[in-house]
Amino acid sequence: MKKLFLASTAIVGILSLGTQAEAAQPVSVTLGGFMAIQAGLWDNDQAGQMGYELRNDTELYIDTSAEADNGLKYGVQIQIEYVSATPNGDGRRLRTDEANIYLTGGFGTIEIGDQDGASDTLAVYAPFSGIGSDLLDGDYSNFSSFSFAGGDSGRLFRVVDTDDSTKVTYYTPSLMGLTVGASYAPQINEGDAVIQTVAGSITNSGARDIFELGAQYKREFNGVGVSAGVTASNYTSVATGSKDENYWGWQLGAQISYLGFTVGGGYVDQDGSVGGGEYDSWNIGASYTVGPVLLGVAYQSGENDLKQGFESYGGGITYTVADGLGVYAEVIHYDDETMPDQATVAVLGTTVSF
Repeated sequence: MKKLFLASTAIVGILSLGTQAEAAQPVSVTLGGFMAIQAGLWDNDQAGQMGYELRNDTELYIDTSAEADNGLKYGVQIQIEYVSATPNGDGRRLRTDEANIYLTGGFGTIEIGDQDGASDTLAVYAPFSGIGSDLLDGDYSNFSSFSFAGGDSGRLFRVVDTDDSTKVTYYTPSLMGLTVGASYAPQINEGDAVIQTVAGSITNSGARDIFELGAQYKREFNGVGVSAGVTASNYTSVATGSKDENYWGWQLGAQISYLGFTVGGGYVDQDGSVGGGEYDSWNIGASYTVGPVLLGVAYQSGENDLKQGFESYGGGITYTVADGLGVYAEVIHYDDETMPDQATVAVLGTTVSF
């Protein structure tokens, strides 16, 4: 009840900010998006799978913004994605991926809706090299049967987060490069993929009462870029057949860049995960940018509480052909002891953004 009271009080306070000022200018609307086409070739040991396939990833962005007389900036951000399959079985081909209201002022930024939380946006880990295919945390898993610790490879890079679940997030103003944020979501996986009937969407799987915290520092000194982040999350597991227990996880990482070179990495310690057990992991990578070309290599390794390990490594290249047009290629190899399985995946793609 206390958590519900705090969350409702925060929302009422946020909404009251918008009623205290009239717009000083018309609301502007920006339309954008991207479409990526990928070709994948894979050799997967599990069940002797080997083959090739094409896939697309398409999203449309709608952003609105306005500023009130008192300097309050506000707007709506919506991402609509096209899916060639209907994983929810409801026949929808178009659905919202992210949708939120934001308020920005001297107090910082408040986001309400379906948007990534603080433990995701403020995390820092190994640099990547793909446009829409982020090397070890990217689209290669769409061409394989890979799974680790109850989730995709992204679970190795960060603690359990709420992804695009409906939530409230607050970010402080940047103070000498330091930004701090906090998020709260009543339920994980509630939002874009679930019909918003609320009561009907509450399930006995996943997690509830998820709190995310994060801090990120980003500055440049004499041409040397430095960024570091630490994040944490806490939630209550409500998976069927399990005890209602509280779990904590934390992550830290850093990157340094100079003259086109970037090196960095991170570490994650998760004492429980949605759909999986405890695990810890680390990642390291490097990238180099010269003109329109970006090259990168990365490695990651993880282990769960059953001492089952996972590791992956690979390299990629991205070439920016023109403004909004890019092509990329990457090769990834992974070895997953939880299935067990190992595979090599090659991805070639092109992205047009507007």
